[in-house]
Amino acid sequence: MRWVPIASDATGITVEKLSAALGNGKTLAEAIQAEGGDVSKAEAAIRERLQNAPNADAQALDAEVSAALNTKAPAPAPPPQ
Repeated sequence: MRWVPIASDATGITVEKLSAALGNGKTLAEAIQAEGGDVSKAEAAIRERLQNAPNADAQALDAEVSAALNTKAPAPAPPPQ
């Protein structure tokens, strides 16, 4: 997930811990909370990064930040048989 390094920098939680939690079906917000981190810091960092995107209006920005924090990573594909 592209937002993990930004959330890691903002919260002080390692990329490895956040990635492991995402791999176990948690959202980024859930992973941060589980590690005792501050979701609002990650939200602010993601929002700051997105504000520089061309044609970003407030509604689209809110939707993108929400998706970054609250979307579960897709389940890994089953191994080939």
